Amino acid sequence: MTTIDDTTLVERSLTGDTEAFAALVERYQSALFRLAYAMTGNREDAEDLCQECFLHIYRVLPKYNPDYRFSTWFKRVATNLFIDQLRKPRRRETCVDCIDDVLERAIESWEPAPDPEEAACRRDEAKRILSAVNRLPTELRIPFTLRYLDDLSFKEIAEILDLPIGTVSTRIRRGTEIIRRAIEAEDI
Repeated sequence: MTTIDDTTLVERSLTGDTEAFAALVERYQSALFRLAYAMTGNREDAEDLCQECFLHIYRVLPKYNPDYRFSTWFKRVATNLFIDQLRKPRRRETCVDCIDDVLERAIESWEPAPDPEEAACRRDEAKRILSAVNRLPTELRIPFTLRYLDDLSFKEIAEILDLPIGTVSTRIRRGTEIIRRAIEAEDI
């Protein structure tokens, strides 16, 4: 079913075809997990959130309008659910706890492997950046994360967040400026 388009899979899911919905889950689970992990900062919370999100998507699937791309609708629903979860104090507290874990895996995957001194410098710099990102207000962190961690275009982010492109651009620019100032302040 992986070659079947999203709209057909949605239509089949709505008729009770569980294999069609399983194909949608398989198609979107990696991207959803990356986004959930970036926003929660904790593997267990991200897994729980993904499961919760797919259950929610299944419940609201009848509201999907096939005039729009499913991927955009899916990301919008997921992002709104994630934003709601970020407002819960427990999830916010765990974001900082796992930055080191995310960072270590990212640094280990860099090729060619830098010498130990360079790796330490990169690790420190990345920690400062991720820490600054984590301190951004939600309205700035979400578009920043979608842009730089999920590599979405401004247009896609605008569709997902239901915001004008100019607003998305402004929020990403403001987030970038706040991060830059925070990092510069730490260097002084």
